[in-house]
Amino acid sequence: MTGPMKRPWVVLVAIAIGLAVGVGLYLWYPATPIYTLTQVRQAVRTHDWQAFTTRVDVDSVVDNVALDMAAIMREAMERKDLSKVLTKSLGALIAIKVRTSLHRELKDWVTGESSGRKGFLSSILPKNTGEVALHLKTVSWWGATARARVALGADTTLVLELVKKDGAWRVARVLNVRELYEKSRARQSP
Repeated sequence: MTGPMKRPWVVLVAIAIGLAVGVGLYLWYPATPIYTLTQVRQAVRTHDWQAFTTRVDVDSVVDNVALDMAAIMREAMERKDLSKVLTKSLGALIAIKVRTSLHRELKDWVTGESSGRKGFLSSILPKNTGEVALHLKTVSWWGATARARVALGADTTLVLELVKKDGAWRVARVLNVRELYEKSRARQSP
């Protein structure tokens, strides 16, 4: 075959390859952490707590942030030469208080409700009017663990850890709590 008869086969092969790639991407994309973060963004925009908790392990995130905050507070108390027993006890109490407060604040932020109380999250998260700017900056994954940088508004970046379990990715931890805490303190300083 030469000339005009050869072209239809080339076009058909190109279309078949394009379809195969398209179907492959369609099947692959929902199994990525990028898809999970896209779903989290949609849940925040639509104030859908149920959809949010499907993609975010809220208990794990809140527990880890509370433990990180307690460690930050313990370090501050140790610098002030408080006794180790007192420091450890106060650190545990702070973790309990922060855990309860963070869970309520996170739910209020996602759903767009407001309890009127000011806490750690309200000092770092932009108000969620459904138009909050959530932008994926970077994401990398290997095996069952992923790390993502997500911009929230104009000046807050979350570094998130995602974990794949039973074939689904979920946000499991915020990795830059200390940075967020320092930013929060800087905003509160006169």
